[in-house]
Amino acid sequence: MKHIYKIYNSNKIRTILSIILFVSAIMFLLPQMSKVMEISSGTSITPDSDLWYSSQKLSEIKNIYGSKGISTYVSTRFSYDLLWPSIYFFFMVSTIASMTKTMNRNIFINIIYLLPIVTVAFDMMENITCSLYFKGILENLTSNLAPLFSGIKWLLVISVLIIQLVLFIVYIVSRVKEFKER
Repeated sequence: MKHIYKIYNSNKIRTILSIILFVSAIMFLLPQMSKVMEISSGTSITPDSDLWYSSQKLSEIKNIYGSKGISTYVSTRFSYDLLWPSIYFFFMVSTIASMTKTMNRNIFINIIYLLPIVTVAFDMMENITCSLYFKGILENLTSNLAPLFSGIKWLLVISVLIIQLVLFIVYIVSRVKEFKER
């Protein structure tokens, strides 16, 4: 756990930078990647944008993509989809660090600190299994693992966002109390 605490060093500049990067990626990077997929495959549908999908839906997407779409999907998973998780990981870690810096480190905080790491791990596993499936490698296994990894990833993303919201509310309330006590 000591090594994980190192990445949770709070810094206002880092937190502000993470928010700017996160918002910029949502505004510019994500729409651009949709356009790239749409140009190469005729659709902007990607499995990892769905909260939950089945192996059947994955098969339908594979058929829609065709060989050019599959090549684009796989190449973007190992370029764009390395960048985007890095950005949202930086955002999650920086904002959580800022809002927990005055809290005692306990089991609850330790779990919160692990969530962004586990979230990115499941995102990567989903990307890898989808790419392997689209390339025809271990299709039966990967078509069943990808939806599982996706569901867990989205559950974790939503959990972290809820935790961030709760921490933000706690942070604001404590700041207001401090201000009133002065």
